[in-house]
Amino acid sequence: MISLLDSMADAALAEGYGVLRVPGETSWALNGFAGAEKLIECESKLNRWFSGGRCAALCQYDGSRFNKTMLLDVVANHPVSIIEREIVDSFRSAGRKLLRL
Repeated sequence: MISLLDSMADAALAEGYGVLRVPGETSWALNGFAGAEKLIECESKLNRWFSGGRCAALCQYDGSRFNKTMLLDVVANHPVSIIEREIVDSFRSAGRKLLRL
């Protein structure tokens, strides 16, 4: 995944875009696919890669479908989360709300 994102970011920047924007939809992990148990590990690795600034991501988790433990791990692995209508700064302020939408 990271190799693919590297090449896509290179292409986007070469074409004059300031950043590659990537949506991530995660409901596939609920369907028993091989590797789904490593979703949080993957999110953590991707988060470190995204911190390089060449790419911005919006990972989408359906809060009604994922268990609460998984959702807490998700928030812990993302610098900013949108939970329902709240934007939460997950890392820098121990879950401080930034904005209510």
